[in-house]
Amino acid sequence: MSNFAFLVHEFETLKSNAVKSEMYAVEDPDISAICSRQTLETTIKFIYQDRP
Repeated sequence: MSNFAFLVHEFETLKSNAVKSEMYAVEDPDISAICSRQTLETTIKFIYQDRP
């Protein structure tokens, strides 16, 4: 069970990266950090996509 199960169809890209980050948190923290950053960048792009 993931902490990001609430991110359904509309946020599938966010969910994918967030789950990867969560999955690698203990096994490979460097990969986890990369996935976390991708999730954050995608979130920021989503927030500002409709603004001029």
